[in-house]
Amino acid sequence: MSRKKILQIICLKGIGGAENHFADLCTGLIKNEYQVQVVALVPKSENTQVTQYISSLESKGIVCQRVTYSFTRFPFTIRFIIKSIRSYNPDIVHSHLFPADVAMLGAFIFSANILWILSFHGLEESFQLKYGFNASKWQSFNPVRYYLYKLIFIKCSSIIAVSKAISEFLIESSPVYKKKIHTIYHGIKTSADYSLNPGNYFLSAGRMVPIKRLHLLIDAFRIYKDIGGTLSLKIVGSGSELNLISDKIKQYSLEREITILPFQHDLNILLQSCRALCITSSSEGLGMSAIEAMSVGKPVISFTVPALNEIIIADRTGILIENNNIEEYARQLLFLENNPDLALEMGQQGRTRQKETFGINQMISKTILLYNSLLK
Repeated sequence: MSRKKILQIICLKGIGGAENHFADLCTGLIKNEYQVQVVALVPKSENTQVTQYISSLESKGIVCQRVTYSFTRFPFTIRFIIKSIRSYNPDIVHSHLFPADVAMLGAFIFSANILWILSFHGLEESFQLKYGFNASKWQSFNPVRYYLYKLIFIKCSSIIAVSKAISEFLIESSPVYKKKIHTIYHGIKTSADYSLNPGNYFLSAGRMVPIKRLHLLIDAFRIYKDIGGTLSLKIVGSGSELNLISDKIKQYSLEREITILPFQHDLNILLQSCRALCITSSSEGLGMSAIEAMSVGKPVISFTVPALNEIIIADRTGILIENNNIEEYARQLLFLENNPDLALEMGQQGRTRQKETFGINQMISKTILLYNSLLK
């Protein structure tokens, strides 16, 4: 039997959770005897991260085609995808992220018989920050994106949502397409390296942008110090709010207690030595940093917000706190400091949960099951 051919289309502006998931998916499909070819939509000024990312895919035997995209070049981008579909003749086209979904919508007009799946990785951060997952606000917030996705949902064969929160959002906004929507969590390989040391600092890792609400973590950490906390805090990342966070640390005279470290691709070493991963996001499409922490056996502390409340099981794999309650957040930091054995137990339960629910093999096998159901 001939190997099934999958054309994967993705927009690459930078490298984050969706892009890492994409690479794992492509690699996993090849290991499962699928042929995979990639069309990468890249900006005119391709950055080093994107170049290295594409080179990494190619080193794994994945054929990658670049096409520059912009608003003025979109007809050319669509034409390029049409040519790729006609020359490669894939069994399934799978698109990822909004520009790729829109380009595929244009190409679909000339490739109407193709099976098309899209992965819906998340909402605009500006929307999530203002409305969370309130689907009733989507149309008024961004009518262009809303109506384009209405068309996309009509034309595509299936929609993969990366969390139940996103799945429910899409169903609420377009209930007629409920049968097309499937929840498949991103998965990662469980780390072989993990420590039974409870750790001597708290860790935060991610982009310093408004949706992460790191100012709340600084506020909570100040209270934690005031009520007797002794552990330090390491913040890994960079972004538009770096100066704001740095100024807040100085305002509270916490320079000795809080260290800001540059962005790092591999957090394993830092995670292994921390007491817990701290998250203060207003919401997340999924929350890959939480899954990474669970992979190395560390508990996660977060506000009770989607989709982190799907990942963390309260008081078993971490701690969930009423949204915006920084006083309680501080008390739970102190609780984890004073109960290192419980922190270790939570971490081990989290590691088991990551293996069983957020593993890379589960993600790939569920995606293949969806492919096969469409190919019958």
